[in-house]
Formats: sequence, structure tokens, C-alpha cells
Amino acid sequence: MDNRKIIIIAKLAMYLSATILLLFISFLAYNSSNINYKLASEVAMNEIAAQKIESSKINYRNTMLKGWRWFFSSDVGVSSEKYPIIILRSGFKGIKISDTPSLVVWKIDIFKTSVESRYLQDFTCSITDSDGFDIVSSSASGNISAQSFGAVQGTLKISNYDLERLPGDDWTISIGS
Repeated sequence: MDNRKIIIIAKLAMYLSATILLLFISFLAYNSSNINYKLASEVAMNEIAAQKIESSKINYRNTMLKGWRWFFSSDVGVSSEKYPIIILRSGFKGIKISDTPSLVVWKIDIFKTSVESRYLQDFTCSITDSDGFDIVSSSASGNISAQSFGAVQGTLKISNYDLERLPGDDWTISIGS
């Protein structure tokens, strides 16, 4: 009688292990994208959707960067004689956005109150983040007639990491001469 019980237990163990093996193979076949067409098409659709979302984010960022971003910074009256050059506004926009360092143009609108032209110098534009770190800077000069409006502009080469951060509200343009 003991042999029969051992044989029955051995057969049950064999059937149970065969059943578990078949269930495991079925599970692997169901989750394999090479065998399961429905799963493969779902994975492909998810990848396409992720690529569309990423490209729409990039397009939105590029749209935001290609428009002018102005900073109105003058707190000096135009009739003041103490300040021969009054900066009315300054701003920047992206003109060449690529995988390599991108190109950003900056512009400063100026009113020159002086009757002499000797006060106009080179201007340095620095883009600074909210922590006060200078990210990039460049210099340019302009020829503005006495007692008239004019603009000085230049270009900056900026890394893509910093370029992605430009549309944020934490940027300032500081102007030095």
C-alpha cells in the first residue's frame, strides 16, 4: 500500500509540475511582443504617442523661444540730464535653435538724451538666472544720434540646456558698458 501512495504522489507531482510549466509558457507567450500581435501593436502605438508628445514639447519650446521676450527696465525720466543714455527695454529671442549650441539675439532700445555723441559705448548683455549666475554674455556697440531713439543688438551662443530654461520667468538681462 505504501508503494501505491508513493506512486500516486509522484504522479500528482508530475501532473502539477507539467501544469505549472504549461501555465508559465502560456504566460511568457502572452507577454512576448514577438508572439502576441496585439501586445506588439500596443507597444508600437505607445512609442509613437510618446514621440508625438516629445515633438510637441520641442515645438512648443521652439515657438516660445522664437518670439521676443522683453524686459522694461527704465525708471529714469527721459527729460533727466543726469543720464545721457536711458534704456527703455531689453529683450532676447532665439534665431537658430539646433542640437549644437543655439544662437540667441538680444536687443536694447535706448533713448539718448545727450547732445554729444561721446557717451555711447559698447554694451555688454548678460543673461543671468534667478540665482545670480551669469549664463552667457556678449558685447556690441551702436551708433545712435544725439537726442534720438535707437537700438543696440548682438548675438549669444548658448548651450541647449540653458536654452531650454530661457522661457522661464527667472531670467534677467543685465546691461553693462
